[in-house]
Amino acid sequence: MEANNHKHTAVSESRLSEPQRASECNERHRGSPRGLPAEPMSQKIWEINGLSLELDLDDADVMERYEKAFSVMSDEEKALPKDGKGSEQIRAYCNMFRHLYDNIFGEGTSEKIFNGVPTSASAYDDIYFSFLDAVSKIKAATIQSRAERLAKYRPTNRQQKRAAAKKK
Repeated sequence: MEANNHKHTAVSESRLSEPQRASECNERHRGSPRGLPAEPMSQKIWEINGLSLELDLDDADVMERYEKAFSVMSDEEKALPKDGKGSEQIRAYCNMFRHLYDNIFGEGTSEKIFNGVPTSASAYDDIYFSFLDAVSKIKAATIQSRAERLAKYRPTNRQQKRAAAKKK
């Protein structure tokens, strides 16, 4: 009987148009646990060179990739050549940033981010500073959103605070 239900679900989903399937999929995966409203994804997006890259730092797996990527970057920075040809130093410096983005967002992401960008330390720095600004905004938006949601459940005036304290 379970197999029959599975077939019915597959048939029902196959009758949906592509936009309907995408919408249904987004509904299932974008919401937060227990049916609570999720934060708008636009608060967790870094837009760079025509790309929109999601960075949900509330997700433990994403945060782990983020932390590891910066750990690898720190090691690579220590290993950067201090002498030799300037061109080799610049390429090594730029590759360090390429590895950072590939380690956070997935292999091949750096190719998209740096498409058309010269292998220039200052150009790569500009993109890196853009990333750091986005991370800062993402963190601030997450904190703000959490505070706003929690504020709904906190007493707002002295009388309510006293009443809430007596209940404890």
